[in-house]
Amino acid sequence: MGLIRPVGRGGAMVPVEPDAAMKQLFESQAERLRGQAAEVALTHDRAQEIATRYRPAAMRETVGVEVDFVGDGALRAERLRSLHLSSRESMWSMHPGPLPPAEVLARSLELDAELVARGLDVRAVYGRAVAAAPSARKYLEHLAALGVEVRLADRVPFDLLLFDGTTAVMPSRPERPLDPMLVLHGSELMGTYIAMYLDVWARSAPFSGRSGGEEGGAALLSEREGDVLRLLAEGLTDEQIGKRLGISARTVRRIATTVMEQLGAASRFQAGVLAAGLGLVG
Repeated sequence: MGLIRPVGRGGAMVPVEPDAAMKQLFESQAERLRGQAAEVALTHDRAQEIATRYRPAAMRETVGVEVDFVGDGALRAERLRSLHLSSRESMWSMHPGPLPPAEVLARSLELDAELVARGLDVRAVYGRAVAAAPSARKYLEHLAALGVEVRLADRVPFDLLLFDGTTAVMPSRPERPLDPMLVLHGSELMGTYIAMYLDVWARSAPFSGRSGGEEGGAALLSEREGDVLRLLAEGLTDEQIGKRLGISARTVRRIATTVMEQLGAASRFQAGVLAAGLGLVG
């Protein structure tokens, strides 16, 4: 602290008057602080220069998109199964046709049934020509019976599956279905595919589950929709209907809303009256 200082060459020390020692101490500390402040200011100026020069690159917007190519058949099946099991909100699909082999359809029905049981929003649009074949209609009837919303469109552009609105699956080349399957992740791309799907959905019509050429209300309801409407007419709640049919209450509400739209009813009661008048329920 400068309270003593050496004298001569023999190492002797003499005391320093305290006020003088403190003054000298504070002046030396102030000098060091001024040097540190100058160093900090210089570093700040250099940092600002670097930030100004490189900020455009650092702030450039990046797009988080992942694209996977899955070519092996077994890997494709396992990847689709994984996506089905990991979905939490919805699974929308559209298929121009033709339908895949029976064993593939059987696996697909199992996965769709699991999704519906968990209360997910499951939709499927098929090309109208697909429903012309009796075997295909049988499959679509099974699909609708699970609680999947099935529709037919005059034109479906290509196969597409949307999981939770965050993952899209499609063929890498629509004209060659055996080519690698594309799996895309990334919200930046999903808006386009969702809009495309909703456009096809809006231009499609509910699958009736009956042979072509029928008209009127009876052709509008699938067997599952008829079951829901009949149980609603009996006064059961959504939860009770769900337990009776083995589906979730959310699916019951969705089916009821769809039936109301198809019959042009403003309420469930009115839907029941209209359905009874059309002979759709007992």
